[in-house]
This record gives sequence, C-alpha cells and structure tokens, in this order.
Amino acid sequence: MKIKFYAHASFRLEGDRLTVITDPYTPGPRSAGFDPIHETADIVIMSSATDRFHSDPSHILGNPTVVNALEIPPKGVTVKGLTIRGLPSMESLTHDFGRDPRDNAMYTFTLEAIRVLHLGDIGNPIPVQQLEALNERLNTASHEGNVSGEPHSYWQEYGYNNKEVRGKRVSFFITEMDRGRHTFPYFARATHAGEFVAMPAEVYAMYDLIVWGRSASSVFTVAR
Repeated sequence: MKIKFYAHASFRLEGDRLTVITDPYTPGPRSAGFDPIHETADIVIMSSATDRFHSDPSHILGNPTVVNALEIPPKGVTVKGLTIRGLPSMESLTHDFGRDPRDNAMYTFTLEAIRVLHLGDIGNPIPVQQLEALNERLNTASHEGNVSGEPHSYWQEYGYNNKEVRGKRVSFFITEMDRGRHTFPYFARATHAGEFVAMPAEVYAMYDLIVWGRSASSVFTVAR
C-alpha cells in the first residue's frame, strides 16, 4: 500500500486495485488554507458532512464514490469491494464549533490486508477499554473447580504453561505445541452495551520471530 498525506486529516491510500482518499478538506486561503488535491480516487470517505476541513470531495478527480461515515449502517457498507464500518464519535464538547459535535464518525476498513482506522475529527478521549479481560482465578467458588490453577508443572494438561491477564489482552505462554488446531478459552466482559470487535489472535515463537501467525477477527453485539 502507498500512503500519501495531504493535510489535516486527509490521506491517499493506494492499493493494487483501489485508491481511497480520507476526509478531503475545502481548499483555498479562505477556507482550510490547503492546496487542492487534484488526484484520482475510487472511493472518498468523509467523517462529517458539515465540516469544511473534512467533507469536500469536489477537487478529487476520477469521479469517486463518496461515503459519509455517519450514514454507514451498523453492519457496515461494501463499496467497490471494500467493506467500511463507521463508529460514531464526537468533536470536543468544550468548544463551540457552530455545529452539533455528534456530527462526526470514525471509520475502519481493510486495504491490501492492512486494517486502517481513521479517527475523523474526534475531540474527546477514547475509553481505555471497552472489552475487559477477566482473571477467572478471582471468580466465585462455584466456578473455581473448572478453571482454578493452571500450575506451571501441569502444562501438558492445560495446554499452556502460564496465562497472563491484562486489561486489553490475554497472553498464553506455551512450551510445546503439536501440529493442528488448538483452542485456548478466556473470559471477558463488555463495559457497556454496543458492537465490539474481538481482535485476532496472534501467535509467535519467542526466539524465532519468523514463526508467526494471526487469526481472523470477529464482530459481536452486546445488548442491554
């Protein structure tokens, strides 16, 4: 992928078959103050439709398909083979920009096997975590019989030597692993209702980083 930065929040991401331009501004000294883009694109994605720094595709060549991230349905939208997902966000709540701060969205897509997240014009802190890993050793006695322990000397029984639980991830340390499919369960809880992405699992050899792999991610919804 070739990435070119124009100005502010506008980038050009060029793949083998598709080119995407993000958040095009209104050019000129009386507006954003940046030069016109005057380059081609297949798709233009805007995080807003009311902000001159993020929503003017008029100077982009090639008759691109324009996507307003605020109008993307919850399940995403596929344009010219590219699946785009929108994530509602807000501009700063401490400044008055003369428009609704909720008229903004982040968006994500995968181009050339690289996942891209554009933060739009977000102006507020993102929650540190929305999906929290749980240490089941701290659970009640009714659950203790199933998951307590994981002693280091019994790694053959559990399939791993040690499990490290952090807020954003769970890491398994394994001495030996046979060829084939392996499943290592862990527990997590959502901090609020909504749609979440279970990030892909990654595996690598500690002393041979050429041995590396990653699974697919998945999306699920937590309702109140």
